Amino acid sequence: MPLLEALSAIREVVVSKVIDFFLDKLASSDLLQFATEKEVQQEIQKLNKELKEIRAVLDDAEERQMKEHPVKDWLIHLQDLAYDVEDVLDEFATEMGSRNLMMERRGSSSKRPRLIPDSYKAAMFNRDMMSKIKYIFAKLKDLEPQKNKWQLRMMDCERPDRQEERVQPTSVEIETQVYGRDEDKREILDLLLKSDEEGNFVIPIVEKGYQIRELQDLSCLKGQLHISGLQNIVEPRDAWMAKLHDKPRIDKLELSWREDFENRIPALEKKVLDGLQPSKKLKELAISFYCGATLADWVGDSFFDDLQSLCLGDCPNLMSLPSIGKLPLLKKVRLKGLGSVTRVGVELFGDIAPCAFPSLEILQFEDMPKWEKWSLPEVEEEAKTFPRLRELLIQKCPLLSGSIPEHLPSLEKLTIQDCEKLRVPIESFPVLSEITIQRCHEVVYKGFTEDSSFKRVSFTGISKFSCAPECLRLRNITVESLEIDNCEGLCSFRENSWGWLTQPMSLRILKIRTYGKLVSTGAEDVREESMQVKIPNNIEHMTIINCQRLEKLSLTLHCLRSVWMIELYSCPKLVYLARNNLPLNLKVLKVYNCGNLQSLLLDEEDVNSKNACLLQQLYIYGCDSLKQINRGELPSTLKELGICRCSKLESIGQGIQDNSSLQSINIFWCDMIKDLPRRLNKLKHLQCIYIEHCTNLVSFPESGLPATSLKVFRLASCEQLQALPANMHCLSSLEELEILDCPNVTSFPEEGIPTNLRSLRIRGPNICKPIMEWGLHRLTSLRALWISNGCPEAVSFPQDEMETTLPSCLTHLEVWNFPKLETLSSNGFRNLTSLEILVIIDCPNLKFLPEKDMLSSLLRLYISSGVLEERCKGDNIAHIPFVSISY
Repeated sequence: MPLLEALSAIREVVVSKVIDFFLDKLASSDLLQFATEKEVQQEIQKLNKELKEIRAVLDDAEERQMKEHPVKDWLIHLQDLAYDVEDVLDEFATEMGSRNLMMERRGSSSKRPRLIPDSYKAAMFNRDMMSKIKYIFAKLKDLEPQKNKWQLRMMDCERPDRQEERVQPTSVEIETQVYGRDEDKREILDLLLKSDEEGNFVIPIVEKGYQIRELQDLSCLKGQLHISGLQNIVEPRDAWMAKLHDKPRIDKLELSWREDFENRIPALEKKVLDGLQPSKKLKELAISFYCGATLADWVGDSFFDDLQSLCLGDCPNLMSLPSIGKLPLLKKVRLKGLGSVTRVGVELFGDIAPCAFPSLEILQFEDMPKWEKWSLPEVEEEAKTFPRLRELLIQKCPLLSGSIPEHLPSLEKLTIQDCEKLRVPIESFPVLSEITIQRCHEVVYKGFTEDSSFKRVSFTGISKFSCAPECLRLRNITVESLEIDNCEGLCSFRENSWGWLTQPMSLRILKIRTYGKLVSTGAEDVREESMQVKIPNNIEHMTIINCQRLEKLSLTLHCLRSVWMIELYSCPKLVYLARNNLPLNLKVLKVYNCGNLQSLLLDEEDVNSKNACLLQQLYIYGCDSLKQINRGELPSTLKELGICRCSKLESIGQGIQDNSSLQSINIFWCDMIKDLPRRLNKLKHLQCIYIEHCTNLVSFPESGLPATSLKVFRLASCEQLQALPANMHCLSSLEELEILDCPNVTSFPEEGIPTNLRSLRIRGPNICKPIMEWGLHRLTSLRALWISNGCPEAVSFPQDEMETTLPSCLTHLEVWNFPKLETLSSNGFRNLTSLEILVIIDCPNLKFLPEKDMLSSLLRLYISSGVLEERCKGDNIAHIPFVSISY
């Protein structure tokens, strides 16, 4: 948005800053040198003098305009005339920029020459400018009688002679449209005229707000500049007038058109791009949604020798790439969405030189659907290509065939995805550490250097693997993580692929996904080898996912002492897991969606065995056929137990050892469980119990729960549960209690619940009523209370007839689903001096809130579905910083 238009959006007319800006321009040495005709110089001097006289009274006029409307009208007329002044200065700047650029292209010296224009063209231009300046001067004189009539006071407007001594308009983030605003005018002026130290700004080009030529005078622009909406430029000359080439402090330039390519004119956009040539000092360039078939000549030109990053994105008509291989500092190139590029060849590299892309570190090709061939230049032996390339990514290039460069001495990360025709060599890249190859035609192994080390190797959907015979005798390779997904050829030992990948590896993490032939993880029987996977001896973490034929884990796993974690997902034929086919030092076992798993036995036949189970975390999810976990007691080393959606599971163990390490028990959606293991009260480390949707759970063990360690106890949707644990009042460490939808819990321990609770969540009348009768005020440490469906008939909360008060320490209160609730009881709220958050949901008849002084500490109030009286919407809640009331 132009400066004048932005200022016109303010309710007060502000012209003084604009006149200051004009006076600077009229006094500039460039303008005086350009206007060589004496008459033009005289007219400029007369205009300058008249503007100074007007400027002297503007401060007084702008102060008086809100009270004296004729003064404001005078300012509006002056503002309208300022548009004409702005146009004249624009034309001078455009002509100056055009001739400067012409001299640069003709090889003039870097020192700026005196501007001596061609005689005929210059004469015509000067005559035209002189006529316009005279018109403006006459209009200014017309405004003089009004200025005198209102006796505007002249104020001190002494201004510095040098433009550099005052703040210049720079680094502006300008909105697409600005409507009438009520903010202080100084805030907008600061936005438009103040230097932005961050150096980040966006300038949108819109059809009826902003003209790109407005940038021509913002010579101090610096940092990052993003110009969007370039499709709205209809006159390419405007792009030249922006003078981006004359703004050396802009480091990063992003040029973007609209994502919609309908009704676009490629030839016009090419001319616009021609005109947007930036300074030679540019470091980063991004061009997106450009519809031209070719780029401007300046893109990739060798004089941009400071350029470090180039991104061409979503330019569907672009046919060829710029020659950027000789740019000495270029570090990153990203080419994305170039739908018409069919080949990447020698034009990308530029002239054959001793080194192509000497500094390039990151090269990315993405979403190039017609790219068929990558042709590397023929260079002499001593010439180098991509000597410093660290990361190479090729993604979504379905027609690309052939191979990638085979000599990349600095390559660390290689990612190839969705290139179905591409042949990918796994070379002896000396520093390669990450490989990800997904859905490609072929992977060819050509050997690694001795003692190679990899962080991650991932193969997905590879049609074919091949390996030279001499590469089968491998030296040691260290790999942190190996992932194999849907690669039948690789996993087949018969093809020697699995052997060369795994046997020499020092492998920590192995993930096998979608291996249709896999039946066993070992070779203790006579099945053909293609149905087995031999696990490397030093594996630590193994994951098997979606292996439809896997029946068992091999007995040989038991001897692998380094394995501490196993995850099994979606293996429907897995029926049985026992301690003797799990690794000796296994600490974490996760079994998810193995629908036919019937038994998981972690017991040892010899309880005194030195090889006792060391399992610390056990998670089982979605195993609908599972009936038992252990015959006897759970392992004493177990710390976390999580079971979910095991609909036939009746027991998680007969008991728990006294010295057990168990810290948390989480059981969800296990309908057949009727009781919990004995001796729960002996668990000195148990901190959390969460039981939900166990519809047949009837009771807790008679001994109750651990008194000194339990901090969190949550029950939800246990429909048959008859009572809470008997020793509830003894749980001295309990901080959070949640009882939701347990309709048969009708009795309440006589001694009550622990008074040191910090959070209480209850839902259902059968539990809410006894707790309310017992007395919430006894919970002297309670900070948060959530209560829902507490009493269908209650008209007040807390109920007045119970004479109950809420705990004075409460800071967060939520009341849900009280259909007849009309009032929040003043008696119940009288002690709430610390309440900060109050939430009322689904209480459609709520009319009254407590008195104002009872809500004095409140910071947030949220009410949904209420019919509050008007008095409750006024002074009663006016002091609350955040209030949301909806119906």
